[in-house]
Amino acid sequence: LKVEPGERYISYGDGTPFLWIGDTAWPAPMNASFDQWQTYVRDRRQKQFTAVQIFCANEFAGSKDVLGNTPFLSEGLKQWNSAYWREYDKKVQYANEQGLVVVVIGLMEPVKRYPDAESAQRFARQLAARLAGSFVIFSPSFDSKSMDLADTVADAVREAAPRHLITQHPGTG
Repeated sequence: LKVEPGERYISYGDGTPFLWIGDTAWPAPMNASFDQWQTYVRDRRQKQFTAVQIFCANEFAGSKDVLGNTPFLSEGLKQWNSAYWREYDKKVQYANEQGLVVVVIGLMEPVKRYPDAESAQRFARQLAARLAGSFVIFSPSFDSKSMDLADTVADAVREAAPRHLITQHPGTG
């Protein structure tokens, strides 16, 4: 997907306009089993949805996924739990295989609001690099007012995944 040059809309690589018909499954990485995810994604595909929006690993969804995996092995964002992120990758890949773009929301607040800028940038760079081969759009913010952290996290994403679209999910706060 790309922003059509000189225009204000998204298109596929061949110039065909992309109609964003999306659904929010914010906590799905934490709260949906893979079977539940497959059922959900197939339903959305049959209804001609084009996008699904998810969180990274926000604590509002709980501290562990349905398999009992935490996103990180220690406090903070440094030590990733590969078991959690393999399941995350699997869900993104399945949605892509079904023709849906996955919009990953909240990279500047992957677990809770708001980590220090260095940790948020490192996390965003690592997740963007991990998903760089996937059909995803990244959004640093989630319902946050405009802030410098969102821009610095977007810059980190751009370093790791320069071909991907980056958007902001602004809030009213």
